[in-house]
Amino acid sequence: SSGRIFFESSTWIMSLEEEIIKTQNILQPLVDRPQLKAKLLSKPPFRFLHDIVSATTRSTGFAEGLYKGEELDSGAIRDKESKLNYLGKIAACVSICIGKNVDMRGPKVVAGLEPEKTNQFLQQLAHCASDRSLDFREAVRMSLQGVAPSSEGIPRIKTRSELENEVDIGLEFEKERPSGEMPPSRAGARSANSESKGLEPPPRLGGMGIGISELDGQIEACDGSPDTTRRLLEPIITRPKLTDKLLGKPPFRFLHDIISEVIRQTSFGSGLYDTAESDSSKVTDKNSKITYLAKLVKLVGMQLNTIVEARPTKIVSGLEPNNTNRLLQLFAVAASFAPNSDHSVRAVLASGEFQSCRPAVPSSVEIKCDVMPAEEKQGLTRSH
Repeated sequence: SSGRIFFESSTWIMSLEEEIIKTQNILQPLVDRPQLKAKLLSKPPFRFLHDIVSATTRSTGFAEGLYKGEELDSGAIRDKESKLNYLGKIAACVSICIGKNVDMRGPKVVAGLEPEKTNQFLQQLAHCASDRSLDFREAVRMSLQGVAPSSEGIPRIKTRSELENEVDIGLEFEKERPSGEMPPSRAGARSANSESKGLEPPPRLGGMGIGISELDGQIEACDGSPDTTRRLLEPIITRPKLTDKLLGKPPFRFLHDIISEVIRQTSFGSGLYDTAESDSSKVTDKNSKITYLAKLVKLVGMQLNTIVEARPTKIVSGLEPNNTNRLLQLFAVAASFAPNSDHSVRAVLASGEFQSCRPAVPSSVEIKCDVMPAEEKQGLTRSH
């Protein structure tokens, strides 16, 4: 009898050790701290788990918006009910993303029991946070609304073909609209008598409660200097490092890394780039680089309803670094204060105008890309 107990205990210990190693290998690359020490993972205290969730959200954007107020402060969560509520939320979010309920019980976790299951949950958390195909914002919305997880209901970022299909449906809807019925118009972009173009970008309203006049002030403050670029981007991303040398003449790979990281952290611009474009090692020829940058120029100009002076051909050639920095600054403003870019992304992809930035002529011939449709430019009373 005692031998059997020893055998089962040894098996359990070995299983836990293996789970801890898996957790460390999968999760530690996502978080700088806390350090995932075996001692803590063998019986994870609540404060430790809270720190892990918070760090994962900061580094990846996963579960952003799931918690509010005192829930963001581990020191304010003291009673058992509050701890269970906190754990229940992140468990629900992960469950939504994997399509089934996680095998973790809050009361056991709070009591320091079943650490192997807690480690398995942390591994699932890491997998979800690393999955760029997941729609993090939708996952949070579904979790807070109490949607039950299912394999068919995993929230995914829509592919380019799916977005184009939605645009086609929207255009068909516009064709069926009674002639006397006017569609909603963008604030400040077009007059009430403007002709509908079928797909309207969103109003310029800040995603963090910022008003239009305040947003205008943020845009005006974009001066193209490296210091301003750092001031606006460093609260969003921790890598790549925004050094004076790189910002003084930004190479394409550096810009690609910045753009990708901002999209990953904020979801602004999600769906703008396809799989190949999202991999900097596959965006190597000049035409592809120009197209990549032209998409961003048009998206930022459309989202903020402003003229972006950066020209992709100049950026790829390492010229006009001031305009390149200003593009990065406007990108940061849009991602921070007007992050819901779904409609603008669809409008950019539907317009196809960025394709005109792919040179069909020798590279020595300069091509200046228009970043806004002519009818929007006519509706602007100021330029930046």
